[in-house]
Amino acid sequence: MTKKIFALIIAVVMAFSLASCADDADVKTLFNGGIEVEDNSTGAKIREGKVLEVPTMYYQHYGADPSLGDDAALTYGGWKKADLPLNAEKTAIVVMHAAYVGEAENAPEQFQYCEYVPRSYRLAKENFPAVLDAARAAGVKVYHVTFGKGYYEEMPGYTETQALGAEEKYVPRDKAESDEILSELYSFKSDNVTPGPNAWEGISKARAEYLDFLPEAMPEGNEPICTSSNELAAVAKRDGINHLVYMGFAVDACLLSDEGGMLGMQQRGFMCSAIKDCVTAVENRESTPSKHHTDTALWRVSVNFGFVYEGKDLADAFALLNK
Repeated sequence: MTKKIFALIIAVVMAFSLASCADDADVKTLFNGGIEVEDNSTGAKIREGKVLEVPTMYYQHYGADPSLGDDAALTYGGWKKADLPLNAEKTAIVVMHAAYVGEAENAPEQFQYCEYVPRSYRLAKENFPAVLDAARAAGVKVYHVTFGKGYYEEMPGYTETQALGAEEKYVPRDKAESDEILSELYSFKSDNVTPGPNAWEGISKARAEYLDFLPEAMPEGNEPICTSSNELAAVAKRDGINHLVYMGFAVDACLLSDEGGMLGMQQRGFMCSAIKDCVTAVENRESTPSKHHTDTALWRVSVNFGFVYEGKDLADAFALLNK
């Protein structure tokens, strides 16, 4: 009981401290769940040559007070924003799994399985163009990571990527052997967890008919199109890139762990960041009111992979290179 009371006091003190620091830092609510960010940035500027200083969000994940027990994280620094360097010549925007999969009326199983699809359509329409237009105008590399097959194979960016000779995907050396019990468990998951009874047939049919890049995410010219981490790494190494900034869907799933996602690229030495208003997560019944999973995924990006940007901040920074 004493610890809980002390934790409550600490929380109140922290809230008061944040409020009182408004004179020194602009504290803004920038995340879905009403999370406040201590903003110490002054705006985008050119540091030298192609090196920019960009308002950048990061999570100060230290300073836990062990005396608070299970509430020790209350004393973490939390979300902050500062002007950090970004080398435009060594940075690429990665548009991953920004896919059109049909509409609710002609692909119902897809929309029942992936609740975020309508949200991904909206975010792409509202927020992708400003970032991609600014990046392209500034000569910043734009890469594309595909979702499925059958809609990109004839595009010049894919042909160019294939010419590099990278393996299409990582193939593990050792695999578990299936048996009747494992098959029964997977079958139960498919029917009772996701995507639902008999859903895969409808999903596969809709993808075969409608799958494509979202209009706002359509590759331009010979922008590289990659199907795997190996291919993305080969393209990035060829171009001298070491920082990948992701936009696409979903940030708590594919963007983290699928082929071409942050985990595989981090293992290959690349820093991996995300654009806050150009991603969303897979939400569930409990998380959807606050979009808690999206907030948590962005925290994971900041703590485990790289940094988090706002689309406008990146677009403003890239625009400086054209002046």
